[in-house]
Amino acid sequence: MHWSQYGWDRQQDRDIGDLQDQLAGVASQARSSTRRLQSELSKVTGSLEQRLGRLASAFDAFVELSDLRVTLALFDAHARVRHRARQMFGEHPLPGELSDVDGYWLAPALQALQATADGSTPDAALALARSRDAHRSALFHVLGTALLGRSNVITPAMVEDALPELDATPLLGQRAVWLLAADGQLDAGARERVLGLGLARMDALDEKGRAASVVAWRSAVKPDTPVAVPRALGQVTGLIAALDGAERLAVLRQWVATGLDQGDKPTGEVDPIAAQALRSLVDEGSPLELPLLTRERELRKVIESNGTGAGDAAPDGWETPVEPLVELLRKDVVDEERPGRRALAIRMSRAHILAAAEDLAAQARTSLPEQVEARISGFPVLISQTGPDETTLERAVRRRLDPRGGQRRRIAFGALAVAVALGLFALLVGPWALVLAGIVVGVAGYQVYRDRADKEAARRRESDLRVSIRAEADQCVADYIRLCRDLTIAETHLDEDLAALRACLSTP
Repeated sequence: MHWSQYGWDRQQDRDIGDLQDQLAGVASQARSSTRRLQSELSKVTGSLEQRLGRLASAFDAFVELSDLRVTLALFDAHARVRHRARQMFGEHPLPGELSDVDGYWLAPALQALQATADGSTPDAALALARSRDAHRSALFHVLGTALLGRSNVITPAMVEDALPELDATPLLGQRAVWLLAADGQLDAGARERVLGLGLARMDALDEKGRAASVVAWRSAVKPDTPVAVPRALGQVTGLIAALDGAERLAVLRQWVATGLDQGDKPTGEVDPIAAQALRSLVDEGSPLELPLLTRERELRKVIESNGTGAGDAAPDGWETPVEPLVELLRKDVVDEERPGRRALAIRMSRAHILAAAEDLAAQARTSLPEQVEARISGFPVLISQTGPDETTLERAVRRRLDPRGGQRRRIAFGALAVAVALGLFALLVGPWALVLAGIVVGVAGYQVYRDRADKEAARRRESDLRVSIRAEADQCVADYIRLCRDLTIAETHLDEDLAALRACLSTP
């Protein structure tokens, strides 16, 4: 009996020693935090009035924080549980048994997680944690086991409790479970759970949100090289849009098939968002502490921001909205390093992808007019598959000719009129006016001569210009025929591409 009592005393002494070490660690952290917060008060900058205002705000916050910590000292047992939870995922987990705290879900949840890590059955502790808070304990267990590399023990019921719904703007905790499922850290059932919630949320989008998502999908899918259209046909927007729609649909089909084929490749590392959500879940505290710890974080932000009031914002936590669901999906579909996220995002967006595919097919089937306007030598000319329109082609030729034609002829007629006037004037003033009239007649003759030469050059230039513009128009018609043929061939594959997309996206 004596030795039994002695062994019991030794065990009790060791437990007391462990508890003292834990309390010493917590106290050391508190003193370090206090010194750091005090040092922040010396960093206030700005004008004198601003500095005084910020200093007063920071000082008031520090005083309130000091009083608040006295109240928080009443919850030392709760704080020890959180300290043990943080240490479990640190480099040096604390040994020994964890004492329960009445009504606090984290204590039995941590016991269950420790049992899972040790390879034993956590049913009793987990049931107790779930009875106190099913959602938080399930989320803690899912995130914790994934971080410990034991996610294979997570049951579908646990995933459902950890992720009961998916908001239009997912919360941090929801996004963490989502990524665990997408990256292959959880089983296929968890992935289907996330997929079902995502599909339901996407179906609930309003008409404006749905239209924006479909347009984004149409714009996001881009061919490796744009449709090659000659510059002369750059104004034929209907043809360009039809060719682009057919090409984008073909690319979309290939892109979706590749993304889904690679979706089963698991990602080796757990995304840091899981640790972030778990840490914020632990730091949240018990229901009794929640308003106190929330206020503490607000005050710390005021002090650390030098009294600028940045602490007025709601603190970040596991229930903090991340980004709208549609925006998260757009990020995931371009994440080539994590194919599981890409595949899950494609499956979540399948209704919008199919709608975008239908729009692209309709765009490719756009009927073209009998004639389209091309730019020949910089001027508009109507062309068709049978050739250029002669009227608009002639108009382009005329506009290219020298508009100054006939100018020399007008100068010659004017000079002759002046010569006649000088001849009549010579009858009155003497023969010297005849000399001047002769000079003017010579100028008129020279202009007539140059006019004939210019006409001959203009005829040669017009002939060359007609040949050049005709050749350019014929080449433009040939290019147009080729593009129309390409569009006709592409149209034969539209139904095939749509059917392949529907088949890919309808598979579970």
